[in-house]
Amino acid sequence: MKRSSSLIAVLSMLLLFCGCTKHLVYEVITSFPEGAGIYWGKTANELVPTPYTTLNSRSMEGEYWKSWCYQVRKRGYRPSKIVCRPDGDENRTINFFNLEKIKTKITSDPSDAQIYWGESPDHLRNTRRLTPWIEDGANSKANYENWYFQVKKAGYEDSEVIFAPIAEEDRAIHIVLEPSE
Repeated sequence: MKRSSSLIAVLSMLLLFCGCTKHLVYEVITSFPEGAGIYWGKTANELVPTPYTTLNSRSMEGEYWKSWCYQVRKRGYRPSKIVCRPDGDENRTINFFNLEKIKTKITSDPSDAQIYWGESPDHLRNTRRLTPWIEDGANSKANYENWYFQVKKAGYEDSEVIFAPIAEEDRAIHIVLEPSE
């Protein structure tokens, strides 16, 4: 976070000093964490992916930027809010996006069931975690990949294997266990 803040400060100063020409306009798009894919378009409904990732800057000749909308996306994080810059914006623009981690909440009835998960229903592994559990690590595939879940508890039938598709938002999985006979 400190690196991003220092980088923004340096870029702001650079833009301040370089912005003295009226015919060159600058724009900086950055995020925490860095490396998020940049989407942009003329309106919020026309966003398209670009080959660029944050930290990105661009400049062009002109009096000002025309209206434009932005969003950044990174695996394991919620997509940012869409920000639209109005037509005639000043010649220095900095867009900073603070991305939030996607979270997967797993609960069961009864609680304290052992959680299993994996990339396929045939290869589930014991996580050594008990319900209720919130997985909030952005690097965990359980939060954003196609992923399979199951819970097990002594005295109860193993739950069905549940498929959870790729997520761009938080998700909650609740499983009701049936007592064994």
